[in-house]
Amino acid sequence: MSKKIIILSIVAFIVVVGAAIGTLWFINNNPWATNTKADPTAVVPDLTEDYGACNMLTKDQIVSALGSSANNLGDAYNSGRIFSQGDTKSQFCRFSLGDSAETNNFKSEVTIYAEQHFIDDATKAFNDDTTVTKVAVNGNDGFFYIKKDELQKTERFELTFYKGMNQYTFTLTQPLDSTMFNESSAKTALTTLAGEAKLTQ
Repeated sequence: MSKKIIILSIVAFIVVVGAAIGTLWFINNNPWATNTKADPTAVVPDLTEDYGACNMLTKDQIVSALGSSANNLGDAYNSGRIFSQGDTKSQFCRFSLGDSAETNNFKSEVTIYAEQHFIDDATKAFNDDTTVTKVAVNGNDGFFYIKKDELQKTERFELTFYKGMNQYTFTLTQPLDSTMFNESSAKTALTTLAGEAKLTQ
């Protein structure tokens, strides 16, 4: 094979590879295309059923209970219907308290159980846990507890109580490096909000 043919073959190969790379780049970066890349992590809430998580409290009630920490309270994010185990259903409503709704928020949640043993087991676990503080919520036994997430570097204050077959949970989440609540102030705020909440059962 002559040197000229070898050179031409190399040039042709380079041209073909260059055209392929250019085509792939254009497909992925076409400035005229709209919505060519779907977000695989995007979650579309299932709003076919509503369990009242976003109707339990008004923004005014939340601001009143949380004080200056809720000066920039965001709009409600409705999770829609969530299924956990069997016929158990739940829904949460989240309000951002800062730039990141994931790490700085107030959340109200309703979980509806189909079987009593789920509630009995959870209540027993709360009663047996020495880190849980009992609080009264309109004649119901409430359970206040704290969780820290070292991975996300957040601290969560939660208050849970049961009425009928429903579980109600109210949560304050804050970044560990920018705390607005301590155990006492969080417990007071959550107890107030739980007591004012318009329950679905």
